[in-house]
Parts: sequence; structure tokens; C-alpha cells
Amino acid sequence: MTKFKHILSAALATMSLAGSAAATSYSISWSGDFGHRLEGEFGFAKGLKGVINADDIDYLKISIYRGSSLLGSRQWSDGTSDGVFNLNFDTAAGMFITGGDGFGAGGQAWFLQAGDLGCSTAGFFSGGFGEGVCYIDHSAGKPVSTGVVGQDLARGVPASRLTASLLQMPAVPLPAGGLLAVTAFALLAGLRRRKAA
Repeated sequence: MTKFKHILSAALATMSLAGSAAATSYSISWSGDFGHRLEGEFGFAKGLKGVINADDIDYLKISIYRGSSLLGSRQWSDGTSDGVFNLNFDTAAGMFITGGDGFGAGGQAWFLQAGDLGCSTAGFFSGGFGEGVCYIDHSAGKPVSTGVVGQDLARGVPASRLTASLLQMPAVPLPAGGLLAVTAFALLAGLRRRKAA
């Protein structure tokens, strides 16, 4: 019986470790002038602490809207992007870092082209120069950047409108093979008890 307990404990420990590598995920939102808004989501490996940057995230996806009209969407994965990608997030506070250099450790610059606030599909910027979104104006065939009129984050007026909310991930179900193994061990234990009696 003792051997069974050790085998069962090892099986359960292995299955719990399999679920522990799940990502920590946040929803993202931002609102600007003239009905512009951004919605998205990003995630990183569970257990990362302190300030993380673009090298630490597993995924990020954003969609930009004006009212209910979708203006552009973009995803980032496996470290690929066309141009500038700068992200800084404080895991302890659950907040994006804003108010400093948007292209450095004090701000955000997602999917932007180097040297300006242009983008190829959809982008976001936040730094001492303000914050806003970038999308392609298909009628003119060129990028449009729009932010919060009169915003100056270097002076802190007004505060950043970029927010992150922790997403509660559903419990990882026991894998079918693991459930089968636990059931088999329980049946074997029952058979051993009957033989011993």
C-alpha cells in the first residue's frame, strides 16, 4: 500500500506541474479623443516578477476602433514585429509604465515604424510626448496618429489612459491520460485490499 501511495503522489505532482506553466494574462484598454479606443490582451510566463519588457512577453494583440468601426488590428508573437516594439510593464503594480521616453524604459511604442509615430497596420504610443493610437487611413493610403488632445504625460496632465486588468484563467483540467492513471491506481489498490482480506 505504501508503494501505491508513493506512485499516486508522484503522478499527481507531475500533473500539477504540467498546469503550472500557464501564462499570466491581462486585458488592455485605452480611450482617446474623437471616439478612438484600443482593446487588446497580452500575456507572459507565470512567475515573472518586477518590470518586464518586450523580450519577456509571450503574446500581445490589439484592435483599434473609432466608435464601433474597426480601424486596424495587430498581433505580436515570438519576438517578430515590423519596426519599433517597446513595452514596459510593472508586474507588482499590474500597470504599464508611462510618462517617460516612449521608445525607452519609461513608455510604450507598439508596432510603430522607426523614427516616427507611423505604423503599417495598427500601433500605440505612450511617452512624454503624449499617447495615442496609429492606424491606416485607407482613403488616403497613409498612417494616421491620433491621441489625447493637449495631453502632456511629462507634466502628468492628464494621467495615462492605458489600463491593464488581470484575466482570471480557468482551472487547467486534469489531462485524460492522468485521470486514467489515477483511476487505474485506485482500482489496483481496491483489488489489493480484496486479496489481502
